Amino acid sequence: MRRGFTLVELLAIITILAIISLIAIPIATNIIEDAKEESLIKSIRFYVDAIDKNIAKQQAIDPDYEPDECIVQENGNIICYLESEVLKVTETSNELEIPIKGKKPSSGIVKIEDGRVIDILNLYLNNKYYCYDSNGNIVSSYIMIAGLYNENKKLLANWEETKVKLGITVDEDGVLTYEETFLDDLTNEEYEALINTDEIVLNGKMLVISDEVKTIEEVALNETFVNIENIVIPNSVTSIGENAFEGCTSLTSIKIPSSVTSIGYATFSGCSSLTSITIPNSVTSLPDRAFYNCSSLTSITIPSSVTSIGMEAFVGCDSLTNVVFENNSQLTYINKEAFKNCSNLTTVTFGSNSQLTTIDDEAFRGCSSLTSITIPENVKTLGPQAFAGCTNLSSATFEHTSGWYTTTSATATSGTSIDVSNSSTNISNFNTITVNYKYWKRN
Repeated sequence: MRRGFTLVELLAIITILAIISLIAIPIATNIIEDAKEESLIKSIRFYVDAIDKNIAKQQAIDPDYEPDECIVQENGNIICYLESEVLKVTETSNELEIPIKGKKPSSGIVKIEDGRVIDILNLYLNNKYYCYDSNGNIVSSYIMIAGLYNENKKLLANWEETKVKLGITVDEDGVLTYEETFLDDLTNEEYEALINTDEIVLNGKMLVISDEVKTIEEVALNETFVNIENIVIPNSVTSIGENAFEGCTSLTSIKIPSSVTSIGYATFSGCSSLTSITIPNSVTSLPDRAFYNCSSLTSITIPSSVTSIGMEAFVGCDSLTNVVFENNSQLTYINKEAFKNCSNLTTVTFGSNSQLTTIDDEAFRGCSSLTSITIPENVKTLGPQAFAGCTNLSSATFEHTSGWYTTTSATATSGTSIDVSNSSTNISNFNTITVNYKYWKRN
């Protein structure tokens, strides 16, 4: 009677089992991963449904609660906005609670119309980003440097004859660098390297910058990513270089994190669809042409940390209606032509305890819709034609009325005395050539 297996038989059985395991384990792994992905998509779906329900509940309490966009907070709750203005939930809170069982996204943007979610942008959950595809399905997809790919890196939309940033890397100092070439010129090796990069990722029409990046170099994104609508900048970024987002004509909103301390020349110049931007208190200056020709920007709040505004910073902002300088502003200098020809600008508000000392040449020239202006207490110089062409001014008040004189010299310490205590006279003088072509100064 035969007992057991021969050595050859045992080896054959082991080989067969090994082959079966090589086939079965990847299949099982894929099944598990697919199940995890489906579970995450369900979580996103439940979350979106919960947003709809809780906005409806809030509208039952407050009929004026009609948001068009909501920003997901780290705790999964949302803060909602209407035309970039935050909507209050209670007197003390702007956060709308989104209570659901299970995991909630910790960041992203939700678009709202008629009280219901119509789009999701970059909802971040379990180290993945989720958005709607063209059919309204929730997917984890991203656009990488050369085109639109799904989670398995299958090319969905090819950008032929497109100039791309090749080999985007982050050096030891956190500086983003790259080489520029055309997609059609790439070798197979370069193409493979390109589609496997994860330093900069686009999700739908939102750009997500890796949290390894500390510096967005000059002219980093403006040509390749002209179609992006939203940008998420991580807290790792401390500076944004010159012209970084110049010409991103589809960009509608951006929030600069509090880690950023410097913004370069013409950073957002020509972002003609940009309607809102959040500038943190960490930024100390707005350089020349920072928002030049941002023709859709409707309002801007200048944080108290900003000490200077550069030349032509807001020239061409035709839709700008409201400029607010925060209380205790450290701003001392508004440069030449900073707000020139902002023809729809109606309100400029300087908060209390302003440190502003100089409003330079033509700073507000041609702001023909401006109805009133109050010159803060510490201002000592108005440049020539600072308010020329402000034809709808009905009030022009100086908080400090004594010691003013006019002169043709920027360095003069004396000149022809001028009375600034009367609002009507000030308005007339702002538009009188013999007066407005001079410096208005006080010692």
